[in-house]
Amino acid sequence: MLSYAFAPSHYFIDLQGIMVGKVRLPIPTSVFSNSRTIIDSGTTVSYLPHVVYTALEKEFAKQMSMYTRAPGVVNLALCYDLSRHRKWTLPVITLVFGGNVMVKLDPAGTVLAIGPSRVCLPFVGYKDPKQLGILGNTQQRTLSVIHDIEGGRLGFSPGGCR
Repeated sequence: MLSYAFAPSHYFIDLQGIMVGKVRLPIPTSVFSNSRTIIDSGTTVSYLPHVVYTALEKEFAKQMSMYTRAPGVVNLALCYDLSRHRKWTLPVITLVFGGNVMVKLDPAGTVLAIGPSRVCLPFVGYKDPKQLGILGNTQQRTLSVIHDIEGGRLGFSPGGCR
C-alpha cells in the first residue's frame, strides 16, 4: 500500500484480477498495474480500465441471463429489473489482490439498488490511460477496511457496516 502523492489520504492497492462466480476474467495483471488503483471511501462506485470493465460486464451479464435487463442509470450501464422475481441470486464478485489475496464482495457490494426492484452493477469503465482506477465505497460495504499505515498494508475482513 503506497500513498498517493497528490492526495496523501488515498492509498494505492495491488488489485490484480477479478472473478465473477468461479470465472476469473481473462485480463493480464499488467492491465491493473499499468492503470494503478486507489481505495476511496468517498467515491460511490468503482472505476476500472475499459478492458476490465467490459470483461466484467460481459461475464456478469452472462451469469445473470435469467433476469430481465433494465435501462442504465447515469453512468451505470448494466441494470436489471427484478420486479418479477421474489427471490434472486447474484454471482459473487471476488477481487484478487497481490499475494493471491481474495476478497469476496457481499451482495450489497455487488449491485446498487435503484428503487425497489431495479439493481445495477456499480462499476464504471474508463478509457483515459492516465486515469486511476478506484475501489469505491459500494464495494467496501460490509467489509472492515484496516489501514496499517506504518506497515504499508491494507486489510479487509467481513462484518463491517451493514
